[in-house]
Parts: sequence; C-alpha cells; structure tokens
Amino acid sequence: MGEIIKLKYPVRHGDKEITEVTLKRLKGKDLVESEKFPGELERSAFLISRATGLPMEVVLEMDGEDFTSLSQKVARFLL
Repeated sequence: MGEIIKLKYPVRHGDKEITEVTLKRLKGKDLVESEKFPGELERSAFLISRATGLPMEVVLEMDGEDFTSLSQKVARFLL
C-alpha cells in the first residue's frame, strides 16, 4: 500500500483525468537508475514516475505546484 496524494490540478493521461496518485515505496534500483539523469528536476520526474507508475511524459505535464509537492515527497527516499 502507498500514500495517496490528491493533485491540486488534475492531469490528463489518454482519455483519463488523474486527480490523485498513489506513491509506492521506491527500491534501490530506482534510486540507482535515477543517476542516469543529469539534473535534479529530471531525477525528480523519473522518481515520481517510478513511485506513481505514471509514464514520465505524464509527470512532466503536471502543474508545477503538484510536481514540486511530489518531488518533496519522493526526496524523503534520498535521505
């Protein structure tokens, strides 16, 4: 089970409107794979994608406020 996060600004994925996401715990391999991305924001997008199961292109279409909030939540895995 993961943590359910309600998005302030829904995002579309195909014909679906996504209003909330479930963050699952990341694995070590997710953290290692995130290192292939050069910038912090790209790594955050990748980790959000892995934690939510959403394609990275959907994560990149999220409102900046939702993206930042989710980035802060997945950053706990890096501490």
